[in-house]
Amino acid sequence: MPNSSPWDDIAVPSGDFNVRRIPGKTAVPCFWGRDTSGACLFVVELQGDHTVQYRKDDVTVNGIDVDLRSADPNQQHLVLTLEKQVDRDLFEGLCRTLVSALEHATDSASSLATALAHIRRWKTFLSGRGAQRLSPEEVRGLFAEITFLLELIDNQVSITVAVEAWLGPERSHQDFIFGNTAVEIKSLSGAERSTVCISSEDQLESLNEGCFYASIG
Repeated sequence: MPNSSPWDDIAVPSGDFNVRRIPGKTAVPCFWGRDTSGACLFVVELQGDHTVQYRKDDVTVNGIDVDLRSADPNQQHLVLTLEKQVDRDLFEGLCRTLVSALEHATDSASSLATALAHIRRWKTFLSGRGAQRLSPEEVRGLFAEITFLLELIDNQVSITVAVEAWLGPERSHQDFIFGNTAVEIKSLSGAERSTVCISSEDQLESLNEGCFYASIG
């Protein structure tokens, strides 16, 4: 039996889309949804007109349609639509971490900027139809990097600075670079807590003045 998902109890509508609000402390409402074709949606409700910002920062991801749609005269919806049900588990993972990221935004404009930046960071992992799915170790590493990113924001680092410093998805030798300081994140399981594995000697070399290792387990 397939695992349950937040879209299972949302009926397929005869027009537009049906949604269910996601509980949370986000500055803007977020929803799980389905459209008339039964596709899984993630919807962010924005106040005002953000067309210029969306066109400037627009991002495309294989397997997910990202669209900004007008609703009421003073309201727009950022809609993420999953193209194939087989990728539903990956899509749910993206959406749940996106909700967590949006808890640190303060209004509709910053919510849209955060959402597009978050999707762009996931693009490396989700793009390419022939790409292999992440291994358990890679999923754990991604989770550790996102956890560190959210901790930075919780400790008064601006969203823009934190996101721009995150270079892990771009296959940089270090996961975060702040000016002349580099930070490498290592995720540890119970059996690995006394050791840190260096996957490449390049991780030990840095042109930055300081290079730090942070372990999350």
